Amino acid sequence: MENDMEPVDEALNTNDDNLATLLDKTDQANAEDMFELFIQYWHADDAAEADKWLHKAAELGHCGALMQLSARTDSDNRLALVLKAAELGCDQAQYDLGLWYLHYMDSGYVPKDYMQAAFWLTKAAEQGNMDAQLKLGKMYLEGQGVPQDDDVAVAWIRKSAEQDHEWALCQLGWMYLEGQGVPQSDKEAAACFLKAAELGDFDATYQMGMMYLEGLGVPQDDEQACYWIRKAAEMGDREAQALLGEMLELGQVTPRNPDEAAEWLGMAADWGDEDAQIRLDRLMRSGVLDPRTRDRIDLLDRDPVSRRILH
Repeated sequence: MENDMEPVDEALNTNDDNLATLLDKTDQANAEDMFELFIQYWHADDAAEADKWLHKAAELGHCGALMQLSARTDSDNRLALVLKAAELGCDQAQYDLGLWYLHYMDSGYVPKDYMQAAFWLTKAAEQGNMDAQLKLGKMYLEGQGVPQDDDVAVAWIRKSAEQDHEWALCQLGWMYLEGQGVPQSDKEAAACFLKAAELGDFDATYQMGMMYLEGLGVPQDDEQACYWIRKAAEMGDREAQALLGEMLELGQVTPRNPDEAAEWLGMAADWGDEDAQIRLDRLMRSGVLDPRTRDRIDLLDRDPVSRRILH
């Protein structure tokens, strides 16, 4: 089928006026070809033709088409379309149904039902859906809709982590750190956090800083600790911003820099970190800050009760 579609791609790329001739080059009884036509017409900005072929592919039970339609319709039809796709074996639809039964993100398409959630998540997980594997593992950890079982939980979370799911790696790291379902191992925890951090997870990035700071599973290394904590702070992690501000204020782990400390403490305070706000107040009254730093922090915008700086 892929080879059959190559002339379709070529016609689209060379002459948009010839879109109508694509019908002659496509097996109109093949749902996959129809879905490919939808994609091609969509990229060619022909919404009417794209919509027509999307509906035709969905009518023939194409899972991708059903999921595309579900995202474009009202809640009642959305459930029917996703359910049909799930029953046809679409792992993403099965995962979505599982989340809906958990009422994840306050979705209200179906009544909350942990057993149904576990049923659909299991189907998706068995097909290799790494998000479903992680969610199912957490359900086994908590005994939601399934018997509580640390061993099964670890097995599913590990499957997800083996696909480089950063949240699963982070979860596995915490399990090794706390000895939950696995033998306690700071070294294994650090390895999981490091891989998740390299994939861009800011929780794991901050945790790597703490591992180096405390020498857990890795050699104690202030320079590496500061590197990872700063990186997490730059990614927007509130705890990292507060800790980096504190370290810069006190000159611990990194050279003292009150002005930069104030900047990071201000960012953490923006997120509601009260300790960071207290430290920022103290710095603002200390007289050690550069006037330009003070200018960036609005001294006039204060809460009338606490008199703390508001950002």
